[in-house]
Amino acid sequence: MLAIEKLTSAQAAWMADTTGSSYRPKGYVLDGSDRPSFKYFIYGVPVVDSITVSDNGQELHRQVTIQEHADSLFFLLARAKIIQMISDGLYVLNDKSYYIRLDDIGAKPLIRDANGNKELIVPIQNKISYSILF
Repeated sequence: MLAIEKLTSAQAAWMADTTGSSYRPKGYVLDGSDRPSFKYFIYGVPVVDSITVSDNGQELHRQVTIQEHADSLFFLLARAKIIQMISDGLYVLNDKSYYIRLDDIGAKPLIRDANGNKELIVPIQNKISYSILF
């Protein structure tokens, strides 16, 4: 399942596979610390996707940058039985299993019902930056 999906509305179902997404991996580049940023095309849009680990090892930081504007693209931040917003930009999942902190997303996230679970999604503007806290 991809984290990026083209939806006709914020309530449309998330696809279970890459069918129709025109997903094409384009490799990766390494930064000065040999951390990879993955490059790919999805729905004809170039994407750069990077994940880093904090110095204390207690959080993962992910930044996804869309290289061109595209309409109707959404990003799936999380899927869980329980997702609760505990403050602006901070969410707790599954009875405090982990937290998601939104750093820079550019749009308002939405918690929605999906097949007996909750999903935290956000429309993609040009960059999404968030952290998973353990």
